[in-house]
Amino acid sequence: MFDDIHFGIVTALSEEYAAMKVLLENVEPANLPDYSKGNNSFEIGKITADDGGTHRVALSLLPNMGNNFSAAISSNMLAQFPSIKNLILCGIAGGVPSKVHLGDVVVSTNGVFQYDLGKNNKHSFEERDPGGPCSAFFQSAIKYMKGNDIINKKDLLSLVKLIDDSTDKEHNFLRPTITTEKYEERFFASFYRIVKRMTVKGTTICEGKIGSANVVQKDARKRDALSIQHSIIAIEMEGAGLRDSTRLNNTGYIAIRGICDYCDKTKNDDWHNYAAAYTKTLIESIPSVTEI
Repeated sequence: MFDDIHFGIVTALSEEYAAMKVLLENVEPANLPDYSKGNNSFEIGKITADDGGTHRVALSLLPNMGNNFSAAISSNMLAQFPSIKNLILCGIAGGVPSKVHLGDVVVSTNGVFQYDLGKNNKHSFEERDPGGPCSAFFQSAIKYMKGNDIINKKDLLSLVKLIDDSTDKEHNFLRPTITTEKYEERFFASFYRIVKRMTVKGTTICEGKIGSANVVQKDARKRDALSIQHSIIAIEMEGAGLRDSTRLNNTGYIAIRGICDYCDKTKNDDWHNYAAAYTKTLIESIPSVTEI
């Protein structure tokens, strides 16, 4: 019944889950036989490929934020649907303002780096995560999208409008009407300034490395240090758990994150998830006859 499901999509927040569910076709509960062993519920849906074929996908919502839940639920998904060969983490993240803008989408082609994994020395913390890029399968799929200009042909905004029209009006998925954005620039513990700049029209797809930890990051100095030391362009809380689950299960992965804030004291809820639109477009672009 489920042996043709090749993609799994994991979300951490109800808004992210709702946005992705809107973009799937024929969504229905998986109705797995036994939930008594700690398995969370999954939904099954379809995405029609550009070649006319179909990709069936499993969708899950984490019971809470963080890498621990991400690893557990990802492992459950792969155990329940052994035909899945690739997992996608879809949702929001904070961005590094020197690298991205609010409303951009960051794709973890250079992998996920867990910056709270390491060793506490007397006066410092030694980060020890080996990192590593996303799977070659997704790297190839993203290059295909870029080479054929698929994102511009598909118009992500039309998909975002569909999400906005179909979800709870408490959450606005369209771009705010504001013309300026702001972020914190901190130099020392006691000295900082709030920088204002013009918002950028449209959504840019930014490829790079994502930082991940079991903490909500609101420290501008830590954000900028991670960017300088590890070339991180976005920060979130679930990517490392999903990555480790796929490593243990010999499965491909990628994290797709819409930038909603700048990981500092300017954090707000004005910007929501543009990642679902990119995720749908990515899966659509993969030929249905591809050996996944």
